Amino acid sequence: MKDYIVNNDGNNLVIMEIIQKNIGDNLLTSIKFDRKIYEPFSPGSIFDITIGSIFTTFAKKICDLHHFTKYENNTYEFITYDCTIVNDFNVKNKNYIYVQWFTPDQLEYIKTKVNQWSLRQYKKNEDHEHCIVCWGKISTFAETLNKGYKFEVKNTWMCEECFNKYITNKYGEKLGP
Repeated sequence: MKDYIVNNDGNNLVIMEIIQKNIGDNLLTSIKFDRKIYEPFSPGSIFDITIGSIFTTFAKKICDLHHFTKYENNTYEFITYDCTIVNDFNVKNKNYIYVQWFTPDQLEYIKTKVNQWSLRQYKKNEDHEHCIVCWGKISTFAETLNKGYKFEVKNTWMCEECFNKYITNKYGEKLGP
């Protein structure tokens, strides 16, 4: 079996090694690939796809990787917050895939400050917008969210749930590079 992730250019990346260790209440995960991967490196998750694929119920989430900390010799280090579970990785007998959570644009928005956003009712004369994070629809239609937070500079919207999770609670500041 080959252990890999699919890089942004569509080419398979071979995972050479995965090592984890506890750092206080956090978990440090080092992943060595056969070559450099593309940004953003985090946040993301490692899945075991030995039985199936990432798109099936057979894929098992192994570990979240919240914050990229270091790159050296094709080895990437990540911190997982509030997690002290060390997984026993055997890259010889398993297929692991690394999946990024956010695009670079999404990551940029969840790291912004509260005062850059304003809570708005969606205007009736406009069609709809999507939350930059979860892609939830914001509009005046009954089956959608009818208000959200608007980023004034770029006319971008974020639903209240994502705003509270990433901006208000400052969780977004911990994520990514």
